[in-house]
Amino acid sequence: MLPDILKNKEITISQDDAFVLNLISQSQQTSQLVKMRKLEESKIPAGTLAVARTLSDVISRIDLHPFWISFSLVNDGPGAIAASVNSEVDLLSDSGTIALNETYNVDMTYPVIRAICLKAAAGSTASVRIYGKVGSQ
Repeated sequence: MLPDILKNKEITISQDDAFVLNLISQSQQTSQLVKMRKLEESKIPAGTLAVARTLSDVISRIDLHPFWISFSLVNDGPGAIAASVNSEVDLLSDSGTIALNETYNVDMTYPVIRAICLKAAAGSTASVRIYGKVGSQ
């Protein structure tokens, strides 16, 4: 929408102005293509990491840097555990648990896993092993 001052005005664009506008447009398109390429390249795993933790019924947060693409969590028990990705909010309700010897897998395709939040069932402890794929940054 044009401002009132420009309405009903004849605007002429010289050949030099058209060249500059075309150059700006191409520059913006190139910038978007570079961003898309970096995003696609970030899906390629840059390595794997392993983490082991002993949990209690207090929330434990594992901050990850660089961010992970995916992970597999193995509950070595003896108690059940709850897990969530990037937020502790899901752990406040006892909606789903991972039992002894169960594996919990998460695959986000892109490196967006910033943290893994864990806690053991009330009054118990548990040991976990986590194997993650690190994304390129």
